[in-house]
Amino acid sequence: MFDATLDKNKVKDPMTVNAYQDGNQMYIRRSSITGYSIFVHEGTHVIDHLNDIPQSIISSFDGELKAYMNEHDYQKKKGEHVDYKDKEEIIVHIKLNYR
Repeated sequence: MFDATLDKNKVKDPMTVNAYQDGNQMYIRRSSITGYSIFVHEGTHVIDHLNDIPQSIISSFDGELKAYMNEHDYQKKKGEHVDYKDKEEIIVHIKLNYR
């Protein structure tokens, strides 16, 4: 179902997408769930959508940075594995992986 809802025309490599937000819905690839932080990231996008923030802002560099920072903070507070050591690593990740 995840792959069926993914708009592959907007994604360079669909197999690298583990989750995404579309409006007030989150789609999570079942095999990518290793903890709750993925829900925090996509949930950030959904909350922004519900607060009437335009999708162009949600999907922008700033929108992704906000979601990754929330995910990072959650991982640290819960004692989970931290995907990125700091904000600078997150910025590099976004610049390399998002258009």
